[in-house]
Amino acid sequence: MDMRISHAKKIEYIKKRDPALAAAIAKIKLRALQKRSDYFRSLVGAIVNQQLSGKAADTILGRFVALFPRKEFPTPKTF
Repeated sequence: MDMRISHAKKIEYIKKRDPALAAAIAKIKLRALQKRSDYFRSLVGAIVNQQLSGKAADTILGRFVALFPRKEFPTPKTF
């Protein structure tokens, strides 16, 4: 699928092609994704949050950030 097509149009395409997914999308009220300005932070967060409780993920992320001198979320280059 063309990456230049909007997220909303992609959702509509999937709903038309697959009735089961259309039902799931309707049930969870899937909406357009918000644009992210920090993809690296989102990626790190997604990795940490896999199969963990929210509290455990928050603790791990806090420890990760604490490893860096300014105690701020690192950039990919800093990491």
